[in-house]
Amino acid sequence: MPSENPKLLKWKNLNGQQKYQVVELARKKETLKTELCQTFGISRQTLYRAMDTADTAATEALSPKPKGRPRTPPMEKEIQNFQVQIKELEASLKRQRMKNEIAMALLELHRKADRGEKLPGEKKTRR
Repeated sequence: MPSENPKLLKWKNLNGQQKYQVVELARKKETLKTELCQTFGISRQTLYRAMDTADTAATEALSPKPKGRPRTPPMEKEIQNFQVQIKELEASLKRQRMKNEIAMALLELHRKADRGEKLPGEKKTRR
């Protein structure tokens, strides 16, 4: 640990490896915990919390892991299913809108024919 710049010795400026080295110093009792806390500007509670965190991380790292690929979380599968349903519903809605537009156009043509108006594409007839 560099000792020439006091800012470098602040706990918040240390990386994970350096913090782990401080935790190991506290465990080996090579340096008093009080002295470590003063040097790095932390409370004893912070030091003990770091020691507990290191123990928890070590335990998790050494725990057996299930073989194979991790499963897709159920919520993720549900989200994927909903996304597929949304796309299907959007396509269905688009088809229904087209059908509606066609029906409205036909209805308008029938109304024009009933009123005796000229229909699109119809030639003028002589009476």
